[in-house]
Amino acid sequence: MSPAAAPVQRALNKAAAHLKNGDVLGAQRAFYRARDLSGRDPEVLREIGHRWRTAGWNAAIARRDPETGSALFHNARDIYRSLGGDPHLWEVVRGLAITAAMLEEHDTAFRLCDEAEALAPDAVARAKVWNTRGVSNSYLGRFAEARRWAEKALAATNVREVAETARQTIGIAWMHEGRPKEALPLLKDPVNVAWAQLEAGNPRAVLAIAPGKRPRAFTYRARAWLALGKRAEALAELRRGARVIEAGRAERDTDDARAAFSGAAHGVHELLVQLEAEAGRWEAAFRAAESGRARAFLDFAAAPRPRDLSHLRRSEQRRFEANRADIEKEHREGHDGEKLRKLEDAERLAMRRYEKERLARKRVPTRKPLGAAQVRRALAAGEALVQFQVDNDAILAFVLTRDRFRPLRLPFPAPPVLAAAQDLPRALDLARREERRGDQGFADWHFGFLGEALLAPLPLDGVSRLVVVPHGALHLVPFAALRVRGRPAAELFAVASAPSSSAYATLKSRPRAFDARRARCLFVNDPTGSLPYAAGEEAALRRAFGRRLTVLGERDASRAAVLRLAPRHEVLHFATHAVWRPDRAELSYLELARRERLTASDLLALDLSRTRAAVLSACDSGRGDYARAEEMFGLPRAFLRAGAASVLATLWPLEDHGAIGDFMETYYSGGLSAGGAQRRAIRDGMPRSLWGAWVQLGI
Repeated sequence: MSPAAAPVQRALNKAAAHLKNGDVLGAQRAFYRARDLSGRDPEVLREIGHRWRTAGWNAAIARRDPETGSALFHNARDIYRSLGGDPHLWEVVRGLAITAAMLEEHDTAFRLCDEAEALAPDAVARAKVWNTRGVSNSYLGRFAEARRWAEKALAATNVREVAETARQTIGIAWMHEGRPKEALPLLKDPVNVAWAQLEAGNPRAVLAIAPGKRPRAFTYRARAWLALGKRAEALAELRRGARVIEAGRAERDTDDARAAFSGAAHGVHELLVQLEAEAGRWEAAFRAAESGRARAFLDFAAAPRPRDLSHLRRSEQRRFEANRADIEKEHREGHDGEKLRKLEDAERLAMRRYEKERLARKRVPTRKPLGAAQVRRALAAGEALVQFQVDNDAILAFVLTRDRFRPLRLPFPAPPVLAAAQDLPRALDLARREERRGDQGFADWHFGFLGEALLAPLPLDGVSRLVVVPHGALHLVPFAALRVRGRPAAELFAVASAPSSSAYATLKSRPRAFDARRARCLFVNDPTGSLPYAAGEEAALRRAFGRRLTVLGERDASRAAVLRLAPRHEVLHFATHAVWRPDRAELSYLELARRERLTASDLLALDLSRTRAAVLSACDSGRGDYARAEEMFGLPRAFLRAGAASVLATLWPLEDHGAIGDFMETYYSGGLSAGGAQRRAIRDGMPRSLWGAWVQLGI
């Protein structure tokens, strides 16, 4: 052993101590020291890789922290690859696949499974990868496919570890097919056993299982108490679960990690809302609803911190920038295949890891959701906020004004309302056909039904501005276009939307000076050269801003130019194409010149604290992923998180492009009011499929 062996071992031991305490950055520094002291000895590097790998499994499986697990596996993979490979590389790639599945990045998980299977050295290793495919399919809701892969793994080997995982996957598939008695003998995880016992009608067996720190366990225990007729005990169980969730959120560093954790824990809050409301404790029900809604957004929106890479070593910065350049090259050349997806996966993994390292240096505190009284104080005179909560067969509405808090249970049952909301794409298609024929019968009925169910029962007398906080499928609803007692809602009040009541109050509290007479506007004007009607929008902007308008077009609307200029302007207006990526919401993008793209992830590197409004005049620019605890992932969220006060976006594709210029003329002359523009559009006879598509998010 070399003279440096003892210092190297001390550095390795110090890194191990840091990992035991969950200090990934401290471990990284100690590992770097061990590496440098050893002169980059391959044996030492391999040992570092092994320790990262072991810590990755501990984080992902034992601590159920896929965000940290992914970062640790990423570190191990980098080291093994730098050594030209390692017999354990397949296992690290499998770990990355599992953490991707846990983070609901299903396409990434399946591609990593392909890579791991290609690297697998023997039949047992391949069976483990098949198990991972089964787990990934299970997370995606493909339970028959999950069972098929698990049965294949079970048939390939009788190794205990493989067999137990396979049986667990098969048991979960049986649970989702309504067969808890068949599932029970196969399940070992205590939370899944509690679920099966509950569904099998054995509530006392559920209560014999300790919940630990698993949020779902508290939900099952509460339902078991309810099955025994003990409502007070059920409430106490859920309140304990809510405290565990708060502690768990605080342990997660990044936006994605907090959102994923909250999404997995949403059942506790939803059942708590239901029970508090049934007991008539409406303020407690409101607090419970807020506790499970868009909490990660609230944490990061309260104190926007632009994402930067300044803490990285130069080699890491160069590697990241080279990967980004390769992505841009693939886009410019029109490629959309496996190579591009792998490059995007690499960027996302690296960005997540860098973000975690940066935030570990300066943690983002968890923000407590606001109570009803605090939200009311943020509202202006004539302004109302309505927060919906879908509760089994009913829909709850919490209506807040400056003077009152009015909760109510809507008279319409939830199932037909949610079905109508989910059927909106078909209704919109029929509405466009009717508009071409000068008829509005079906569309009026559909929008009228939703309006009478969701808005007509609300106490909104004297309200001129309505802020809607949707829930679940109600995020699909264009509230301004709904008909209330025969009139469009946009005629009755200006309608805006927000991810949560606390988020809306927080956005309003951001310090921001805005003088419309001095405001500057950055206009990205048809950078693809395919929107001839954008000239109407430019004319409206020139009348509104004059010399204070900066225009980027086909020649100069590059990603670098937009990133450089956007923070200097109070208004950002994009007339281009938007692409919503449901598989990778953070890679949803706006098209720029020369096939470049401005992604939601790019926006998080900006400080848009001076931006009063971001206008996304593009089809589907307001689409988002609300599945994880109502977090609204997509382009609007990225602008708001970067500091913008409001975003004007569209919920569906626009057809009558020639009228957009008129709509924008009213929007800007009316003080950035979508409500005013929509009322004028109705008076002017503009088709509903155009003015109804717009939604204002934020203040």
